[in-house]
Amino acid sequence: MSELENIHAFIATVETGNMAHAAKRVHITKSVLSRRISSLEANLGVQLFTRSTKGVTPTDAGNQYYERIKNIVAELEDAKECLSTDKQEIKGTIRLTAPEAYSRMFLTPLFIETMRNNPDLSLETNFTDRLTDIAAEGYDLAVRIGNPTSNSLIGRRIRDINILTVASPDYLRKFGEPLKPQDLSRHQCITYTNAAMPNQWHYNHQGKDISVKVPTILQSDSGDLMTQAAIAGLGILSIPDFFVSDALAQGLLVPILGDFTSPSLGLYILYPEKRHMKSSVRLLIDRLIQHCSLS
Repeated sequence: MSELENIHAFIATVETGNMAHAAKRVHITKSVLSRRISSLEANLGVQLFTRSTKGVTPTDAGNQYYERIKNIVAELEDAKECLSTDKQEIKGTIRLTAPEAYSRMFLTPLFIETMRNNPDLSLETNFTDRLTDIAAEGYDLAVRIGNPTSNSLIGRRIRDINILTVASPDYLRKFGEPLKPQDLSRHQCITYTNAAMPNQWHYNHQGKDISVKVPTILQSDSGDLMTQAAIAGLGILSIPDFFVSDALAQGLLVPILGDFTSPSLGLYILYPEKRHMKSSVRLLIDRLIQHCSLS
């Protein structure tokens, strides 16, 4: 095994904080990763990690070595990429995670086109609405909807995503139309599982914030299921606009509470603060920003 391979194993372990995740990131088994770290420690003559049943933690020496070596390795990778005849070529392996429905609707065409135009790119994607630990699981970047909650991530807000309250014409004929948010307490509502408070909906009217607790007939982490349930007349739905744009255009759903606005969500591109960004990742982020701002 080469010294550089050992260093890559070390960096991945520091940045993920987990040997299993680190092994996955550098595409080796956990046992091989452990041997590489042990070999690096033997070569340096210091212990780089404190090992326990809970995981691994860098020692003081490990932290010092990481701070010195990470930029050196990043410069080596950038130097290699700069030898490309096309400086705009995206190459190497990039791991990213993004929301499932948004990716299916808007990002998939971009990823297909990007891979067609960059034959040396290997893309590893995880489309999920679960809040993955980007750094710990070894992702280079993430697309997320909602406000970032981790201080270990650097984020760029690309655009606003409006939240609409909608219902089917059939539902409104049966149960009537709420004219103000407080009326929702007498209706059937469809709520999102991954929200901080699924049955608490927020509005603003003439500068005044309004928060209402809504009764839930269906709670789900699937925007598609929630939209179809609303179309079927099961209840009132508060949801990002892109889920229901087609249903609104077709008259299957109609907007309600038009005088009351819900706080918008941000569409963000996030990447780990700790990790040096490869030039290929920067290029992909630029294309994502351009694509998402137009979607």
